[in-house]
Amino acid sequence: MCRYFERYDPEAGYKVNGYIFKGNHDGFVCFMRDFKNAYPVEISNDCGRTWKPFKGAETMKEFGIDDVDLKFQLGKYNFQLMQELDEVPYYFINGFAKVKKDGKFNFLYRPKPLAQGVISPVWFDYAPETFTKRGTANVVIDGNTYILKVDPKTNIFYVYLSDGKYLCKLDTFDRFLSAMSNQEFDDDDDF
Repeated sequence: MCRYFERYDPEAGYKVNGYIFKGNHDGFVCFMRDFKNAYPVEISNDCGRTWKPFKGAETMKEFGIDDVDLKFQLGKYNFQLMQELDEVPYYFINGFAKVKKDGKFNFLYRPKPLAQGVISPVWFDYAPETFTKRGTANVVIDGNTYILKVDPKTNIFYVYLSDGKYLCKLDTFDRFLSAMSNQEFDDDDDF
């Protein structure tokens, strides 16, 4: 089924939250990509004639109810970005998902709609797997370390120098770097 999607309609796999297929050795298998809609409570090993409780149901209910297949969700809401990325994880960690494109890194942020894409106009040479629980991450661009910080109340990202001095908002970081490379800024400039 997945190969069919990939071969005949690359976007089809991002249009359904799950499907049931019959494997050669498995019987009928339910594949779910979004546990907000459903989670398994019983399992059948004889094509549905008899059912028994699924041992992980309570665990899945407790820990998986808000879990989604991030690749599916991103493809569903931003298929173009999904096609451009080299690496996308299957889930968020601390509300962030590190993505890779052309050897550079960026993040998806859970509160930000996936249709809007990554958090930064600048792609980083190095980035950690996720932001800390306090909402910070050290990133590297051209050998320089910067600290990214998100304000959880406003979901606005800020950039600081490695010594903690405020630099600019993340959405204007590309302008700051451009001005810095051209040496066209004063200390009074506001990015």
